[in-house]
Amino acid sequence: MGERTTSNADLAKGFAVGRGGAVTVALGGVITIMAFLAIPLLHVPIFGGLTGATIADLGTQSGYGQVGLLWLLPFLAAIVVVVGTWQVFSMAATPGQRRNGAIVSVVLAALVIIGYLVLLGVIQKDISDASESSVSASDLIGAGFWIGILGMVVSCIGGIVQFNVTGAPPPAQGRARA
Repeated sequence: MGERTTSNADLAKGFAVGRGGAVTVALGGVITIMAFLAIPLLHVPIFGGLTGATIADLGTQSGYGQVGLLWLLPFLAAIVVVVGTWQVFSMAATPGQRRNGAIVSVVLAALVIIGYLVLLGVIQKDISDASESSVSASDLIGAGFWIGILGMVVSCIGGIVQFNVTGAPPPAQGRARA
C-alpha cells in the first residue's frame, strides 16, 4: 500500500475550511438578529409590517406573555454569533472545543428554527380560532420570518462544516502504516 503523508499545506487548508465554517456560523446569526429587529416578520392589514421586536413588545404590553418569549430567538442567535466569533478568533481552542462549539451552534440554530415554526403554528391557531376566513398564517408572514430561518440554516451549515473539519482526529504526521 502507498504511503500517506500530510503536508503543512493540507493542515492549513483544513484549518481555513474550519475557520470558514465558524465565520458562516456567526454570519447566519447576525442575519437572523437583523431580520428579527429590522425586517417585518408579519404583515397585518391594520398595523402594516411588524418586526419581531415590535410583536414581542406589543405582546408583552397587552398581557399576552407568551409572545414575549419571542425575545429568545434573537438571544439564542446572539449566542450562535458569540460561539462562531470565538471559533474564528480563538487560537488556543483545541479541536475538541471547536467540535463542541460546532455542536452548540447547530443545536441553538435548530432551536431558533423550531421557535420560528412554533410562532407560525401559534399564529395559524389564533387565526383559525378567531374567524372562519380563508386567511392563513402563511398569508401574513413577512420576509423577516423567512430571512430569520435562512440565517439559522446558514449557521447550521457552517456548524456542520466546522464539525466535519474538527470532528475527525488529526491526521498522522509523516508515514502512516496500513
